[in-house]
Amino acid sequence: MVSHAHVHSEAMPALQEVFRHRCRLPPATAGNALVAMADLSEWMPWRAEAETLLSAAERERVARKRRPQDREQLILAYALHRLFLAAIWRIAPQEVPLGRDAEGRPRLGDRGGRTSLSHAAGAAAFAFCSEGVVGIDVESRERIGAMAEIAGQVAHPDELARLAMPPARDEHLLALWVRKEAFLKAVGVGLVCEMNGFHAAEGAVLETRLAESEYRDCEGTEALRVQTLPLHAGFLLAVAAPPALRVEAIRLSPH
Repeated sequence: MVSHAHVHSEAMPALQEVFRHRCRLPPATAGNALVAMADLSEWMPWRAEAETLLSAAERERVARKRRPQDREQLILAYALHRLFLAAIWRIAPQEVPLGRDAEGRPRLGDRGGRTSLSHAAGAAAFAFCSEGVVGIDVESRERIGAMAEIAGQVAHPDELARLAMPPARDEHLLALWVRKEAFLKAVGVGLVCEMNGFHAAEGAVLETRLAESEYRDCEGTEALRVQTLPLHAGFLLAVAAPPALRVEAIRLSPH
C-alpha cells in the first residue's frame, strides 16, 4: 500500500519524534477534555511509518477500503489517534490499549477514560476525557454545498424554520450536523438516533436521554455540551463533553 509519492525518506525525522516535538498536548486532568485535529495532507510523508503503529484489527479495517486514498488517510487517522493517546499517558504508542467494542466504538482497556475518533476526507479529529463521555466529529467544508438536499434529515423543524437564507443556511446546516454527530457519538448511538428529533444550538447543554436507544453507552452522564471549534479553515469540528469540563483543543501539525 506504499505510494511512490509518499515513500519515507531516511533523511526525514521519525514520525514519533516529529509528533513529540511539534504536538505538545496540555495535561489531561479530571477537569478537562482534550481535543486535537490533524490535516492529514501534512502527515502524508509519514504514511508508511504510520502503518507500523496500527494493530492487526486496524489493518483489517484499512484493507476493506476500496480506494487507495481512503486507505492512506485511515492509516494516518489511526496512527495519529494512537500517538495522541500515547502523548496524554506518556507511554509508547505500541503500549496504548486502544480497541473497539462490538459496535465499533473505541475502548481504552484498563487505562480508563473515554476517547472518540472522527475522520473525514482530508482530516482526522480526536478527543479524550478521564471523566464522563466525549464525542468528536469533523467534516470538510466542501460538504456545505450538499447540505440543502438533506436539511430535513439534519435539522429539527424548529431549527429549520430559523435558519438563515443561503449560502449561510448551508453552513449552519453543516455546523448542526457536526454538533449532533458529536453528541450522538458521545452517547454511543451514532446515527441510530435521528438528528432531526432534537435541537443542538451552539454551546447548548443537551440531556443524554434525548438519544434513547438500546445502544446507549453513557451511564452516569446526564448532559453534554456541544460546541464547534475553529481549528482549521477548511473543516468544521465539534465536540460533545460534560458541561463541567474545560475543552482544550490543539491543531496537530508537523510544521
